[in-house]
Order: sequence, then C-alpha cells, then structure tokens
Amino acid sequence: MSLTITTTVTRGDAVLETRTVTYTDVTTPEAAYQRMKEQHDDTRDSYSPGNAWGLHVVSEIIAFDEWPDSVATRRVWDNP
Repeated sequence: MSLTITTTVTRGDAVLETRTVTYTDVTTPEAAYQRMKEQHDDTRDSYSPGNAWGLHVVSEIIAFDEWPDSVATRRVWDNP
C-alpha cells in the first residue's frame, strides 16, 4: 500500500529541485490526489514570490500499489 510522488522544479533547462516521497498510509485515489496536491503546493510555495519567475513545477504519481491506473497522473504549475 505505498504511493510515490515526485515533484520537479525547473527554470529553463535547469533542474532546481526534485523531491520524491513515498507514503505508506494512502489507500484511495482521492487520498493520493490530495497528497500530490499538498506536495506540489508545498514545493511551489517554498519559493518566494520574488524568486518564482520562470519556474515550472511538475508533480507526478510514479507508483501506487493500490491503484496502478493513477500512475502518471500529473499536476503542473508555470510562472512565466
């Protein structure tokens, strides 16, 4: 019963950060999407508004034992 989400922050061609987290207490797609939203928003919000220009943030479910059809679900945020 594990869920793994990766979040990558880029600016142009440069990768600024990659976070990969595995949760062991997620059993429904709804809970998985909520965890992805939280991880995505926390990563995005860790950059101050003055330092957020040009950021591209992508979060993706890369593994979910309980619901494999959820794999590859993405959340994207761009700040041009």
